[in-house]
Amino acid sequence: MFTHFHKRLANNSSSESVLDTKDDHLVSGLYRGSITAVPGRETELYVWGCAGQNSNWVVLDWRSRRWRVIESISSSDAPGVRHAHTATYFSLRGESFIAILGGSANSPEDPNPPFPDVHIYNIKKRLWLPTPPSADSQAGVEQLTPRLFHSATLVDIDHEPHLAVVGGIFSDRTLVANVPVPTIVGRRALVLPELRFYNLRQRRWTQPVYVPGRYRHTAVLVPSSGRNLKLMIVGGRDITGGLSKETFVIDVYAAFQSLKYLSPMLNKPTPEDYGQGMYWSWLAGAVQPLGPYNGDCHLVPYGDSIVIFAALDRSAPLTHSQPILLGRRSSRSRDSRTESRTRPSEQPNPSYRSDSYSSHSGWSLSFSGGSVSFRELRKVRRAAQKAEIAALSIAEIATQASVETANRLLQPPAAPAFQMPAATPAPVPSIIPAKSSWLWCGVINSGWGTATGREEDLLLMVYQAERRICLVPVLLSGLGLHRSGSVNAADSTAITSLCGLLPPLWDGTAPAVSPKSYLSSTQPPFADFLIHSSTPDAPPLAVHRNILFSRSSYFNTLFSSGFNETRTGEARVDEGYAAAYAMCYWIYTGVLPNWLESPSAMWSEEASSTISIESKYAAHAGETLCELLIAANARMLPALATHVRRLLMECMDIPELAPFVWRAAELTDVSDTEDLVPLSQAASSNLLGRWVGEAIQSQMRPAEDRKEFMAAVSKWCCEGGPEVISAMEDAQDMLEAEVWASWMEKRVKFNEERQEGERCAGRKGVELPRIFEVPELLRLICSFIRTSDCARLARTCKSLFKIPTAFVWTHVDGGQNLLSLIGGTRTIKNPKSPGHRKIVIGLASSSQVDFSRFDIYAPHVRILSVYGSGAASQYYEVDGWNHLISRALQRQRPLLPNLLSIILQSVCDGHGPDQVIWVKTFISPSLIKIQAIPSSFNSPPYITPLMADVMIDTIAQSCPRALKLSFFPSRATKYEENNLLGYLRRHPYYESLRTLPTLVELTCSTMILEKDSLLVISSMPCLLRLIILTSGTSVVLRPPKLPRQSFPALSQLHIRGLDPYEVISILSIPSIMSGLNLLELKFRVGFLDNEDEEEREEWIASELLSLLKLSPRLASLDLDLDPSRTNAQPYDIGHQDLMDIFSKLPLANVTMSGVHIGDWAYTGSLKTVWPNVTVLRMRDQFASPTVLSCFAQLPQLHHLMLNIFLEDFIECPKVPSLCPLHSLESSPGGSSVCEPDQLDYTSRQAGCLSL
Repeated sequence: MFTHFHKRLANNSSSESVLDTKDDHLVSGLYRGSITAVPGRETELYVWGCAGQNSNWVVLDWRSRRWRVIESISSSDAPGVRHAHTATYFSLRGESFIAILGGSANSPEDPNPPFPDVHIYNIKKRLWLPTPPSADSQAGVEQLTPRLFHSATLVDIDHEPHLAVVGGIFSDRTLVANVPVPTIVGRRALVLPELRFYNLRQRRWTQPVYVPGRYRHTAVLVPSSGRNLKLMIVGGRDITGGLSKETFVIDVYAAFQSLKYLSPMLNKPTPEDYGQGMYWSWLAGAVQPLGPYNGDCHLVPYGDSIVIFAALDRSAPLTHSQPILLGRRSSRSRDSRTESRTRPSEQPNPSYRSDSYSSHSGWSLSFSGGSVSFRELRKVRRAAQKAEIAALSIAEIATQASVETANRLLQPPAAPAFQMPAATPAPVPSIIPAKSSWLWCGVINSGWGTATGREEDLLLMVYQAERRICLVPVLLSGLGLHRSGSVNAADSTAITSLCGLLPPLWDGTAPAVSPKSYLSSTQPPFADFLIHSSTPDAPPLAVHRNILFSRSSYFNTLFSSGFNETRTGEARVDEGYAAAYAMCYWIYTGVLPNWLESPSAMWSEEASSTISIESKYAAHAGETLCELLIAANARMLPALATHVRRLLMECMDIPELAPFVWRAAELTDVSDTEDLVPLSQAASSNLLGRWVGEAIQSQMRPAEDRKEFMAAVSKWCCEGGPEVISAMEDAQDMLEAEVWASWMEKRVKFNEERQEGERCAGRKGVELPRIFEVPELLRLICSFIRTSDCARLARTCKSLFKIPTAFVWTHVDGGQNLLSLIGGTRTIKNPKSPGHRKIVIGLASSSQVDFSRFDIYAPHVRILSVYGSGAASQYYEVDGWNHLISRALQRQRPLLPNLLSIILQSVCDGHGPDQVIWVKTFISPSLIKIQAIPSSFNSPPYITPLMADVMIDTIAQSCPRALKLSFFPSRATKYEENNLLGYLRRHPYYESLRTLPTLVELTCSTMILEKDSLLVISSMPCLLRLIILTSGTSVVLRPPKLPRQSFPALSQLHIRGLDPYEVISILSIPSIMSGLNLLELKFRVGFLDNEDEEEREEWIASELLSLLKLSPRLASLDLDLDPSRTNAQPYDIGHQDLMDIFSKLPLANVTMSGVHIGDWAYTGSLKTVWPNVTVLRMRDQFASPTVLSCFAQLPQLHHLMLNIFLEDFIECPKVPSLCPLHSLESSPGGSSVCEPDQLDYTSRQAGCLSL
């Protein structure tokens, strides 16, 4: 009966399946037990915690959906019956084990766990290892406290496997001394606030480390933490016994190292924040709070994400926009905390289980690329609801069957007529249904995959209802989750490059040796397999079986199936040599060769007389890409096919390439979903496991990149202009009959749609000029007219939409114009603050946010000015970043794929974090300019060093061609730092700068001149311009000794708003000053400690300007010692020593403010001080007619700006007859020259200066 119900349920489902298991009576008594996935050729689930289970394991073969019992050889060391324990899988010395810790054999109302030992089971030998005595496992450490409802996670510390055991509860009767003081929960149970490590090889415990108390929680390693392990604690209950929504993260290595410095708080109440910031911290991020969750919370790491499967407590006040704060606790949790050993007013039961919720759901916490996103997995919620509905039906069927069986057994046989009437039958005992629960959730390799080689993984959920077990499989790729490095075709960081093992490119000459001579076991590259291409006379590609076997599903199957190619060591492909070489190059390196990635750059760099081999292949890159797309599809390389499609879409401006692109698109296109094939022997041979393939097939989604590529190819080849149409018509003999027929069919359809549009336009009386039919002329017209005219032209008709739209959206002046394209976006104005605006994404959308209009205009955006440019810039706040981040992760490509520049013109220094989120959201490989323009150089938009680490690391990974970069790290920020970024960063920001070799301009704060970062930027080969602004606080700079070749290209230095002593420290670095030809100094001398005017002038001359001698190539000097224009009197720098220094510099452009040259202006020595100056601007230099005559003697001077004062201009002084001065300018704020009636006379006298 149940089987019939399952079939009916499966037939009604189009995307999810609920399947029962056989022999599930073996686990009918499972109560708060453990399920452990044991990987191998066939993943199996090992269960411990069933009634009467003393030494034997109950194992589920999930593919056949059948339970069985595995008997153990020995039972004396088995853990025995227990619940609320942990079972952790680990491997050691090539063998697999399961470690069981804690738990209790008593009822949940009396939590008295007598199990502190760790029991280890050898899976292969079916043997329980002897349990070491406590004197050995706890030697030298405090006595271990028994526990239950804890967590035990496998971590690797210094190449040693350890169990990281966090929290749990225990009985106060078993409390021992010298442990962190716990908190009483309930009648006798206490929450244990500690972390302990158990060395699985040495089988020894460590001392306890304090962490916040938690029980019935779940622990998981953060996927993106890398070698620096981070353990995240989610869900459960806190020390008050209430459901917790506070998630904290433990730095495993830091906590392990802290054991060397034991806490002095033993046997004393431990502060709640002890160790915070050192080895643990509260989780934070741009996501909603993780919890609180009712019951068990299942965390499943997969790729760069964590899948959370739990039941959210709907009774708790929770909003999706509520952020998580790191570094401080919520007021609710802080107020509810009590001192240790203090009973709360309400004593919660630690074994309490809430039945107030009705269903479970799933969420994805992704850490991809250093960014964090949080979204609900609605497909998981639907699958969970379907399983719960199935459980109700199972209960009804089971109850009905049990009642019928009981009635049949209790009915007495027919009695003879003379016998007494039979007694009244006893009442049928009522069947009490057991509570339904989700037992386990994890990732299973299905053994099935697509025809292009992508293996499919399942999220398998195990559900128990009425003593029956159901399996609920959910396809992970259908949830938008993928393995690390399996989707992003451009991400080659996960693949070790083996380019050196490939043979060199063929130069086109016929080889004179036999193919077998390429195979050699004694000479590099030690190849053992040959791939023959279809190009005549081309040599075979000498490759390696092991590399092809491990990195290609196609060759893995080829070598494992006993085909003829395996025996002969040779294989033939239908593609030409170039495509075959590129395919092997991708398998070996994870990227394509440069002559395919950037063929235009490769061709332009070579001289026509010396064309290299790579350039010859680059000349035919388009045809090779088309052939490579077919090869990638046939050889089961989905990442390569996705990458080639992207490259081909960039080549859709070459008409001659249209037939090849159309053929490749048609031969690799699929109408719906990819074919599903078994990729493992078990999947293909086990008939009972066919349900796995059926479940995957029902949940697979069509490939989005294929659909978009085919749509673009169809539009280009069918209405791409007369040259494209001519190229397609000429290729009829080259294309296959079915390929040609498909193009003709699509072209007729496009022509019908165009004619219908023209008829509609004719009925409206609109007739377009013939000139607009030529795309090149239309593009030329749009380049000359205004943006508003382009916008009106784009709205004229559909045929004129594309080209004018590209000009309209090239420069987006204000990010609100771009965000408004997203469906459901609204702008909210604050009536109390008219200048403050808030843009909320998805506010007016009841369903999924619509990005259709955004996707139309996004490819045209080249420059994004976030807050506008110039005086029209306006600041606004954005809410709903999660929609944009989820969109980027879902599509696996940038939101603005052709973005070149992103500019943030901030209004105040508090807008620094905006730069981080804008860059993280709209990052693109095409980005070459990331600038943050401050409104004042005294208040740049600061970001914390941790934010700088994450942002620069993202830029270094995604923007390898970045040319200009602005960021301002500071420790003097006015807001709290989001320490979750610490778990996402890979390197400090100065280390990431090392991977930006093309950087030409860098604008940053003085923090960049600290020791470690200064060593990095001094080695940047292309850095031409360095702009340094204040970091908000005085920084004591102690420059290290730099190598002789430091700053090899630096020629321009700009210092703005710094402390005078910081300026001196920078100018005293010889390697910075030696190559400068432009120097800008803008700061206030008033920040000096001395208040005397003469002492300041002496400091300027002797300490500051004397350092100019370190720049023998200096041609331009901009000195401003009064940028705020507040000094009443300028400083006198007319010292004799400076005259000698200036005379030795090749200065051609001099600009000075806040200073004057004193007696120099009245002598004839200026022509010896500045003999090469052509432009001279001195805003505060008083200029009478006599002074003007002195400046006119400069031999090369063309432009002069002074504070001209021509009052009582009676007689013109004598000036040289050949003065080269072309223009004379009076600085703003100069004195009035004369009265209006004397204007004519004064102008005629000034004309004597021969201007």
